[in-house]
Amino acid sequence: LLRLDRIKHRIVLVALLATLLPSLGTAWVSYVQNKRALTEKITEELESLSSQSMRELDLWMADRLYDLKVFTVSYEVTDNLERLPRMRGEPVRRSQAYVRLTDYLRSVLDRSPDFDELLVIDSRGSIVTFTSDSAPDVHLPEGWLRVVQTDQVLGEPYWDDLAQETAMMIAYAINSPTGRFLGALVARLDFGKVQEILRDYSPGEFGEAVLVDADGKLIISSRASSPELMQSGLSPETTKRLFQNRGVALEYTDYEQRSMVGTALRVPRLDLDVVAQVSRTDAYAPVTRLRNTTFLIVSALLLGVGLIAYQVGTIIVRPLDRLTAGVGQVAAGDFTVDLPVVGGGEVGELTAVFNDMVSRLRSGREALNDAHETLKKKN
Repeated sequence: LLRLDRIKHRIVLVALLATLLPSLGTAWVSYVQNKRALTEKITEELESLSSQSMRELDLWMADRLYDLKVFTVSYEVTDNLERLPRMRGEPVRRSQAYVRLTDYLRSVLDRSPDFDELLVIDSRGSIVTFTSDSAPDVHLPEGWLRVVQTDQVLGEPYWDDLAQETAMMIAYAINSPTGRFLGALVARLDFGKVQEILRDYSPGEFGEAVLVDADGKLIISSRASSPELMQSGLSPETTKRLFQNRGVALEYTDYEQRSMVGTALRVPRLDLDVVAQVSRTDAYAPVTRLRNTTFLIVSALLLGVGLIAYQVGTIIVRPLDRLTAGVGQVAAGDFTVDLPVVGGGEVGELTAVFNDMVSRLRSGREALNDAHETLKKKN
């Protein structure tokens, strides 16, 4: 099919192979090295961003816990809660202790933009006072009142329908100066600041930073915060891989079934993981462009070399075709053939030798004819 018995086709094939093999080898080595370099760069960037966002979130949470601790040791909280009169188990709202305690909570809430709500709960688990117009629901784990006596308690993040935002409750123990457990100060955290931190450390225009719990369930994203988002999450396989390889860039399918590259790091004080991720297509776009450009260059190179080789083959074969035609004419008895000698080299020498041979044959034939005519006359 390729007619490799033809010299022209052999020349074209050899030229194409001589161009294709080193070109493909060079392109493959370049692709592999550039992809490795880009992967290292992406990994370093994602690790850096996830590490920075983790530190910022951990520091932010540490500050909020410290604020809450400071609030609980204020005499306005301990003294008024201890002196609060009750009637039938309920605090007397018109008492001076109740008013002073409520006013104090509202004053510190005004100076703490990251808190949406403050409320005091007594040692029996009853809400004593709060800063909002109505008593909020307490989103804390079961048995938290017993745990809070020795350590702060963090609730699970949830969607606040009233505030239309992601929130989380934290609690800190209120103890009297003598060390007696009086109750707990509970604060509702606004995750708006969390989203700002995630947005500040999201990987570029096409990247995203998300906060996930131990099951891979989404809490909040640098791009959005909604109840629908909190219903989605990473697959168990992806969650396991990310958590087993924290700080390492991995390729996976995210909660929207997008092919991503990302790293996960634990935020200790939040007991959550922050995942910095970027679309795999966008991450490896430079390598894809390099691959496509290399393919176009190699294709153009092959086309150019093929055309040049074809023309060279034509130049080489054309005199040979004339020689072949000349040999056919001589074999048919035509000794008037006189091929043009084009250029030098072996083909030119061969053409000259052929013309000389034909000339000798023509001379010999003429001599033979003359001798034949002479013999006829004698006879």
